[in-house]
Amino acid sequence: MLWPTSRNLRGARSYVPGERVYGLLRKVVPLLLRGSLGVTFVWFGALKLAGEPTLPASLIAAITPFVDPGLSVPLVGTFEIALGAGLLIGRAMPVFLGAAAFHLSGTFLVLLLRPDVAFVEDNPLLLSVEGEYVVKNLVLLAAIASLALHSFGTPPTKRLRLAEGRGLDRETPTEDAA
Repeated sequence: MLWPTSRNLRGARSYVPGERVYGLLRKVVPLLLRGSLGVTFVWFGALKLAGEPTLPASLIAAITPFVDPGLSVPLVGTFEIALGAGLLIGRAMPVFLGAAAFHLSGTFLVLLLRPDVAFVEDNPLLLSVEGEYVVKNLVLLAAIASLALHSFGTPPTKRLRLAEGRGLDRETPTEDAA
């Protein structure tokens, strides 16, 4: 066999490293993503509960001046630990992914409510350290969206049947072939 094609590999799936890697990545990547998001939320939340002055604590205080930071920062920390634990456990994923997306979206309030904190000299093209900290949440939101797509997609049994029935040319099996 000089070059693998769908015709000469029909009975020899084990010789297609791309398919094996793809199958492994489909199983491992969502677990790694869920784990890394869970650890990140637990860690950030624990830092807020530790009572040490941190950048996130000052941002929470900046956007909630009407609430005592001694109350708001630990509340946010507790919420983040709960989010992280939920992501690590992996149950009720729609609830935890939605709550995490809502929480991360709320951090962008700093850009709107306190531009003096988020930008250098009120220039929206020059982020302060605090502004950079907030904008990096776009990456976390993208990770949440990716995990949501995986979690809310086709049920696992249908995904497995579909993946097993496809060849290198990625043709979907027909009803009569199943």
